Amino acid sequence: VTVERGGREEVLRSSRVLACDGINSRTRRALRAYAESQGDKSSFAVKSFDSPSVGLRYKILTLRQGFPISRLNRTEAVNAVGMSYVGVTPRLSSDYKSDSLMARLPLIGWLLWRFQRFTPLRLGLLPVKSQDMPRTANIIAKEADDMWTKRDPASVLEYLQAQFPQVDIREMVDDEELERFAEIEPGRFPPCQWCTTASLVLPSGAGLALLGDALHAFPPDMGAGVNSALADVTRLNDKLDEFNDDWGKSLAAYNDEAVREARAVAQLTQVGFPFQYSQNLPRKYIKQLVIVLRLLLHKAVPILAPPVALLGQRENLSYSATMRWNFRTLTALRLLLVALLGLVLGRAVPLPRP
Repeated sequence: VTVERGGREEVLRSSRVLACDGINSRTRRALRAYAESQGDKSSFAVKSFDSPSVGLRYKILTLRQGFPISRLNRTEAVNAVGMSYVGVTPRLSSDYKSDSLMARLPLIGWLLWRFQRFTPLRLGLLPVKSQDMPRTANIIAKEADDMWTKRDPASVLEYLQAQFPQVDIREMVDDEELERFAEIEPGRFPPCQWCTTASLVLPSGAGLALLGDALHAFPPDMGAGVNSALADVTRLNDKLDEFNDDWGKSLAAYNDEAVREARAVAQLTQVGFPFQYSQNLPRKYIKQLVIVLRLLLHKAVPILAPPVALLGQRENLSYSATMRWNFRTLTALRLLLVALLGLVLGRAVPLPRP
């Protein structure tokens, strides 16, 4: 690694490197280029799965400590450190109802009004341990949402107030934060991706391991980002203990397990609950129905896996074990459906008598 100190460049060398440099890891890209120069087309390649939440944009809004919700009469519960507050459905102004489309085509106008009412922007807050910690709200929306066209504090304030008429945005956010929020570029949810190689040991004995987003990255649908990164650290530490700090053997064992788990968590995120952001309401409601049905089936027949959105919360299951259980359950349900369909068709279409 080349660093600049006191106006001059200095090269730092190490025989052990942990690459935790994020989704656009320069280390991973350098290793990929090195592998290709050696004729290896598969090592350190990034594979990805698509997901309905991929490409959604987001910004994070910092709220005042102990912010009041004066219009809701629920301030105490909302501001409690262990509570989460999600913005309720925005109310449209009465002007929309009197729009010319509503007047000319009442049914279509009413359906459009209902559809817009139930595709709200949300303020999603995570619970915090201490009242002294800042509260942040995630704002997530599609690429085409008007939120991303607001580039000055006044327009941001006006838009958020229109989206959340049930609260006073000025009570929740100060002017400096509105200015910062307006200026920053929104982030984008990445594909569900994983790297085909997690470590490298050179003939000299030097070695390197990828961890965290450098090894796997995905939208935050299941909240698995930090957990999976911590699992990488624990996994590598366990291998070092197992092989008495033999760096080469530890990295080889870490590679096999880490790659398997990285692929599994990327696949689980793909099918967890990618419609929770209301980007496609019909599919969101269908997914919610499937989750409820899967949960009821699991309660009735525990050998069947619960929905992935809940299955990922089991700390005693690895991501790969979770993936296998879900696959076996889906296979069993499909076979059962085919059997039931065959039974119904058999009764509906009598066999010809000899």
